[in-house]
Amino acid sequence: SVGLAIDYLVDAIGDASCTLRRAIIMLDIDANPETTQSAIIERLGYEKSMVSRNIEWLADHGVIVRFPCAQDARETRLQLVAFARTSINHALRTIKKDHSHMIALLKSLHESFSVHKPSLRDIKILCVVTTYGKMSRQQIREQLYNGSLATYNRAIANLIEEGLIQENDG
Repeated sequence: SVGLAIDYLVDAIGDASCTLRRAIIMLDIDANPETTQSAIIERLGYEKSMVSRNIEWLADHGVIVRFPCAQDARETRLQLVAFARTSINHALRTIKKDHSHMIALLKSLHESFSVHKPSLRDIKILCVVTTYGKMSRQQIREQLYNGSLATYNRAIANLIEEGLIQENDG
């Protein structure tokens, strides 16, 4: 299921509040070992500054490693660490798809948001409500990751504001 795949992506990146774009960049790096920032920008069509910020975050949080390119000292290569690759492989097996399908899914989910930058937590909430139907906020929280009540209430309020769930769903 998509919800379980999202759980594995959260395991890979270590943070349910991670944006979908950051998760997409992580998936792209996994699909293209020893890639460069320039190649990511070209493949995904994202702005250089946004890709740079997300690569910096992934490196600072131990999700990727950077190393110099043997052919060109000006280039830095990027690769996921083993635990992140393992979690991504579990996510891909769960939905029986490859990296390109997972990236396309996350991009399409990202496009359904008009106001807020969607996070993996937001997508997990959508999966829970889609799977179980109408639920109280408490019932939704029980299906999610550890986090503060305020964080979940804010995430649910954002999804209601986006028109992706109804007030009585959450």
